Amino acid sequence: MGESNISKELENRMLILETQVSQLKEMVLSLAAGKQPVQRREVDDEEQVYDALRGLTAQRHATLQMLLDDATQAEMAERFQITEEAVKGRMMELRRALSKELDAKISSTKVAVAKYRQVLDGMSDDRYEKIAGISRDWHESWTENDREINPRLYK
Repeated sequence: MGESNISKELENRMLILETQVSQLKEMVLSLAAGKQPVQRREVDDEEQVYDALRGLTAQRHATLQMLLDDATQAEMAERFQITEEAVKGRMMELRRALSKELDAKISSTKVAVAKYRQVLDGMSDDRYEKIAGISRDWHESWTENDREINPRLYK
């Protein structure tokens, strides 16, 4: 494993730990206030993340692929020929889908992407294509012709 991959993996784990610490803080504050803490599912529950992935549109998967490759909002806007505000909307939908499945508020796109990455790293290319509707290497192999081949990604 290259140094860059190790660095990304450590960053992903740190983001997940930050989310867990935030949830623990909420629980402690609830207990200190004399309230019953909200019960949440395990943050790293792969089945719920997988369910979130299954619920994403092909557009959201394309956006996720670009986020996994550290694309900027401007790069995504240019690729999809949409505004940066529309890109932000897609990113919000990625967080919302994950938040719903995990029954936890995911307010950071980096945290959401790290969680999606954990599940995607263990998924076969065929399985991914079945749930996403696009190939796993869509972002890496993209050309201008894709707008004609996959018009549903550019609506």
